[in-house]
Amino acid sequence: MTDAAAASPREEIAPLGPNESRLYVNNLPWSLTNDDLSKWIKSEIGVTAIEVSIVQNKKFERSRGYAFIKINKNDLQKCLTLNGKHINDRDIGVQEAQQRSEEERTAHREQQAAKRAEKREQRESAKAAGQPTGAPASASSPSAAQPKKERAERAPRPKTAIKQFDNATTVHITNLAFKVDQAALTAFIQQAIGVAPLDVTIPVRRGKYRTGQSLGYGFVVVPNDKADAAVALNGQTFEDRPLKVNLSRPAAENEEQATGDAPARAERPPRRNARRGRGKAAGNGESNGAAASPSGAAAASPAAAAVPESAGSAAPAKRGGARGGARRGPRAPRAGAEDGDAQ
Repeated sequence: MTDAAAASPREEIAPLGPNESRLYVNNLPWSLTNDDLSKWIKSEIGVTAIEVSIVQNKKFERSRGYAFIKINKNDLQKCLTLNGKHINDRDIGVQEAQQRSEEERTAHREQQAAKRAEKREQRESAKAAGQPTGAPASASSPSAAQPKKERAERAPRPKTAIKQFDNATTVHITNLAFKVDQAALTAFIQQAIGVAPLDVTIPVRRGKYRTGQSLGYGFVVVPNDKADAAVALNGQTFEDRPLKVNLSRPAAENEEQATGDAPARAERPPRRNARRGRGKAAGNGESNGAAASPSGAAAASPAAAAVPESAGSAAPAKRGGARGGARRGPRAPRAGAEDGDAQ
């Protein structure tokens, strides 16, 4: 027996008398007390328990969820009928407790102490190796030998099927409240345009969470002569939310845009930082102009020619622009250096 097992206090169970039996009851609620369990047994089968002992967890100061009950031997069969009964939303288990010998109890304690010591060594080894606390200590463990499962590719989300009608227009409505269903939207459209819509479709969420919930938008098919009236609903309030109503684009146009067959959009000019753009553009223009000139001094820019020699030989001039201007732009060529190159 290890020192930890020998030092840990154990509650010794008192021996039974000649006409006594002991029950083992498990799956008890943590809030249940000895008096509550004794009164419940008496109210259910009319048996008064000699002693009720709910085992406590001393570390957390609460019940462990099981108890030992000493009863009269003649009431054993009646008490066993409590197995599976309902108490405080839990189905308890009741069986006769088996008295183990001192050797069996000692062997069980040693086995539990060995398991705790093994887990402690695994945690210390993992901590020394820089692994997470819950990771296995060695590569020979079953969890470490198994390769990681590759995530399966998700199936493409099915497209929303919208019915097609002759002489009809499809209207796209967004910013719908989640509680709005097809019946409520149909009644609202009919009251607004005076005609019942031909079809109303509200896509719903598919997946593991919140399945069946509205996605907040829908498609309404109305006759062509009522399309303008339906689009005029843009901005109106429905279920405390302002609606956004637009004509729906044809499916062929969406597919062309998705596959790249649609005409390419005009390229957007690059953005230039207002603080740095002016300084950089000025610096690049000066350097490029000086490099492209055949003689150097003849093609120098006016800004470069205006720099005095004293300013060129000393520290560089203060950078222009807001808050520093071109912080990394090239310096303007010095007048002395250009004169030397021209000679």
